[in-house]
Amino acid sequence: MKRSTLPDLVTAAAVWVFLTTSVIAPATSANTNAESHRFWKPVPDEVYLQEMGQKITSDKPVTSVAAYKDSVFVVAGGTMKALRDGVLGDAPGAPAGVKRLRFLGGALWAAAENGTYRFTGDAWARVAEKPLNDFCVHLGKVHGAASDEIFRFEDGKFVSLKPAGGYLQNDTTMIMEDGTQVLTDPVEIGPVERIASYSGTLYLLRRAGLALLICGQTSSRGRPDEAELLVICTTPVPSALAL
Repeated sequence: MKRSTLPDLVTAAAVWVFLTTSVIAPATSANTNAESHRFWKPVPDEVYLQEMGQKITSDKPVTSVAAYKDSVFVVAGGTMKALRDGVLGDAPGAPAGVKRLRFLGGALWAAAENGTYRFTGDAWARVAEKPLNDFCVHLGKVHGAASDEIFRFEDGKFVSLKPAGGYLQNDTTMIMEDGTQVLTDPVEIGPVERIASYSGTLYLLRRAGLALLICGQTSSRGRPDEAELLVICTTPVPSALAL
């Protein structure tokens, strides 16, 4: 019988260790992700909370709603109310006869029967004696619309956009060679019911249709003291758009 040598014993021991490890070691699934290599986090199985609605009762129809910081203000029957704990209550110092309420430029704007008011957290301040119909932010500044005029809010007051020479129109048959216009009648922009700003253009909602106002350097003649009225729709606009 041949006697085993030391190299043979070492080789046999290595083979035995390999075979034993392969049999005893648990099989690892390819779909199992170790915690150190996990790139996703499981979502805990909790109760899904749906959005809950609440009905706020009012004895008069609500015509305007605006939120200022953590407060909600509504206009019901021309009277401004504040929402507190799910109940509409009085808004101290608010103007009476409010027809329009908007939150723009970090402030509340209210169009009342005796003027236009602004609220910045302390008290309501009347910024114009003339009541406006609507407000919007155009080119970074708050604008207001009266029935026959457009204003820009600057230095604590509303400034009219109407040029000293009156509004112009885009009818090329009225334009002279030097760029001036010969108008048989003054150009009227009203009655304006709503205004809106989109893509750098100020749009006017009128009873006769939709129009846009081109002011300053964007006018066709590029004169900063001019304002053109470009009528883009002469068909009467549904009154629902004025809400």
